[in-house]
Amino acid sequence: MTLIAGSHRVDDRGLTFDLGEGFDFTAHRTCFILQGDNGVGKTSFLEKVLIPALTGEAVPFLYLAQDLSTQMLTLRALMALQGRQAARANDLDVIASWIKGSPTASVFMLDEFDKYAPDLRFIFDCSAGFIQTYIMVSHLATHSAPLLPARFRLRRLAFTATAIAGADRPIAVSEAAP
Repeated sequence: MTLIAGSHRVDDRGLTFDLGEGFDFTAHRTCFILQGDNGVGKTSFLEKVLIPALTGEAVPFLYLAQDLSTQMLTLRALMALQGRQAARANDLDVIASWIKGSPTASVFMLDEFDKYAPDLRFIFDCSAGFIQTYIMVSHLATHSAPLLPARFRLRRLAFTATAIAGADRPIAVSEAAP
């Protein structure tokens, strides 16, 4: 699923994401790290541009959102409905079980998950057999090539506000140096 170069407007957030080039967000063995200042629109890009595009092309994905506390309640309820024990498990064990129980997914998005678990190797270990593409939003500088499985190509996408005034905020999205 390639997002083509050009403008991708998000009316309800007053944002326009300007991609200088197209990006294949289902590229095999690729890890995208979305970088930019707090509030520049990285989460809006995931939720309002990328997720609808993946859904529109029927690409199965997993998404761990910024507000993990709310999502943990949902994951525990889902696992209970599936007959799996999660009530007393710690959050990381619940997440690991959820990942392992989702082998049809091919894309995994993590929005600032590194603030809960800075060492993401357990994520890669749980999903190594089926996830082809990782997409991570991060404000931390901890993500580097050595933390990624060696078979994955790292691509950093920089999100930069190009204007501040006005009702519409254009955000440039371009590949940054690895």
